[in-house]
Amino acid sequence: MMTMITAANIARHGPTMEDVWSFRHRQFVDRFRWNNLRKSDGREIDEFDTECAIHLPLLLGGSVVGYTRFLRTDRPHLLSENYPELMGGALWPRGDDIVEWTRCVAEPGAADAEGISAISLVYTGVAEAFLALGLRGVIMRTHPKFVSRLIEAGWNVRPLNVPCSLEGKPLAVIFAAATAETVRISQSMCRRTKPVLAIETDIPHPTQPEASIRIVSHATYARMSGPKLPPWRA
Repeated sequence: MMTMITAANIARHGPTMEDVWSFRHRQFVDRFRWNNLRKSDGREIDEFDTECAIHLPLLLGGSVVGYTRFLRTDRPHLLSENYPELMGGALWPRGDDIVEWTRCVAEPGAADAEGISAISLVYTGVAEAFLALGLRGVIMRTHPKFVSRLIEAGWNVRPLNVPCSLEGKPLAVIFAAATAETVRISQSMCRRTKPVLAIETDIPHPTQPEASIRIVSHATYARMSGPKLPPWRA
């Protein structure tokens, strides 16, 4: 099950977050060799893990086996602070209803009791979180191959830059939006009859204080319809 952890409920998820920091270090430092993130305590925490971050850990058997994070784009985020050169001086979508999708990873070989891979469950949970938060879009830096996966899962995708190379690897910056159809496709690919994401009903919306988080069931997704990718405004 994936859980949404924000500033409002992080205090009651202390053990899970400690698992998250260790999991991120194992994945991004030990596995992917992002050695600039190496920490002596084995906990990967960066300057964007603030009260504005939205954590989406996937737990199976009580342990974190998948994870991703949303960062507000109306606050400092990775693209704005660390990689603005990827945009070549161009603007990109920002707002309280647009997040940067970062730190997406799963334990290789991890799967649920039905054999569905942890990474597939993470992708499905992200689509569910997108609708639950009523987002307009996500921005992300990713390998061009992942863009095809998003499109296959029903995401509406728009490139934001000319694909380039970063540290010898191809990289694209994209703007993407999910709809109820995206969730239905993703859940079908996972053979799910209920959502992957569990959201505690007492937490406020993490980016829009006046809005509410939309808690929906699998049946509700089947009745929902979503818009096409909206035009973005800087």
